[in-house]
Amino acid sequence: ANPGPSALVPFLRFWLPHERGLGAPPLARHLAWEVATAPRDGWEFRTEVYARSTRDLPVVDLPAVVNGGAGGEVGPAELVEATRGSAVGAGFRLQRWGDRVHAEVGHDVSRARRTFPSRFGGQAVPDPSDTPHRSLLRLEAYVHPEVSVRFRGSGTWGRTWAFRRAYYDLLTVHEDRPELGVGRPGDWTLPALLEMDVGVSWRGTPAGMALEISADALNVLNRRNVLDYGLLRLTDGSHDYVRVPRYLSGFTPTLTIRASF
Repeated sequence: ANPGPSALVPFLRFWLPHERGLGAPPLARHLAWEVATAPRDGWEFRTEVYARSTRDLPVVDLPAVVNGGAGGEVGPAELVEATRGSAVGAGFRLQRWGDRVHAEVGHDVSRARRTFPSRFGGQAVPDPSDTPHRSLLRLEAYVHPEVSVRFRGSGTWGRTWAFRRAYYDLLTVHEDRPELGVGRPGDWTLPALLEMDVGVSWRGTPAGMALEISADALNVLNRRNVLDYGLLRLTDGSHDYVRVPRYLSGFTPTLTIRASF
């Protein structure tokens, strides 16, 4: 999906020396309510509701990085700003364990917001990691004591931050760019991310060792799931742009061998 350098090094971590002005350490308050029941052998139902608030989460102050500090020098305290956020959500899981069939179905909903003081007018926007709706279906059946087949289907709906992060991070630092149509992270929503995976495994103990060989077909329907959007100028000097999607990997076969001695 991404042949660039970030495929090998997806992120870099920078350590900043602690100094006055970096603020208080991050704080999170989490309240959760969970219920689990097993109505009969081999069945389990579990549900959870939660609420969370966070404050003083440090992030890089991008306007300070781009514009520079006084005298062209930017100290650690000027590079970092404290954000705050909130999240609420709920979900359930229904599982079935049988002698030959294992099954699981579940769905999660969430709403997470985050406030960046120096960006987006200081207003709360969707959290970059929030996935408002997620569904999962997983099946595994043993067609032989040593052979199993499996199916996994998943779906995610309502993802925001539809454009590449660099667009939100850098394009509007100096001034608003309404012609780009990027707007706030919640203005655009990505299409549903749907995947179906199938696989088969063999497990045995040849020569006294535990051996497992698995073959899987990921995204077996070769669906073109959108990772994010970029912008392409229609003509040189034009203020008209079109959205260009960047896709996740399509159909991907894999082979896995595990051995334990």
